[in-house]
Amino acid sequence: TCDYAVENEAEFREKVCSISEEQQGELSVRLEKRLAKKQKRVSEVNRLIKKLYEDNISGKLNDKRFNAMLSDYESELETLEADIDRDNAELEGMSAKKTDVDVFMELVKKHTTFEELTPAMLNEFVDKIMVYKAVGSGANRTQDVDIYLNYIGRFVVPEVVVELTEEEKLAEAKRQEKLEKKRASNRKYMARKREEARKAWAEIEAEKAKAVGQ
Repeated sequence: TCDYAVENEAEFREKVCSISEEQQGELSVRLEKRLAKKQKRVSEVNRLIKKLYEDNISGKLNDKRFNAMLSDYESELETLEADIDRDNAELEGMSAKKTDVDVFMELVKKHTTFEELTPAMLNEFVDKIMVYKAVGSGANRTQDVDIYLNYIGRFVVPEVVVELTEEEKLAEAKRQEKLEKKRASNRKYMARKREEARKAWAEIEAEKAKAVGQ
């Protein structure tokens, strides 16, 4: 990311601003949906608590059961209200937080050349690291990791398409041709082996049938 930022500063600035707006928009939508869901649950729990009191007064619910259920609902309410406060604070923080490409570029230029990546440098650059649940197993096991940088958030360096020279294109074409010939040879070999196995199995079955007939 640092090399890309230095070598393509104008493009980098434009992409960071665009990505930051997009990321904040997506996060804002997710937070608002989560808030609406939790606020709806708060209303539901309050209605359930009211019903508890009514059932207890009418004698439908004894005191022991009433106290146990009331304790559970009040505990859930406390958790929900804390979550709602936190989500609201995050939404407010998002509106106040601005992407600061200038500060990030100063940081990049400060560390343009270095021999060793130190913990102090990591702290200067990295805001947080999100590690997601692994998928698959063995050689097919994959795990996504998102790195959020200070001042600019998550940024993925665009893939650079390298244009091959005519000599490199010719070498690649020859390599592909050689690879295809090898694949064709392998296919013929496997087909021959399958046919041999089929004939051998047919002979075994014929011998079995002959033995049964005798």
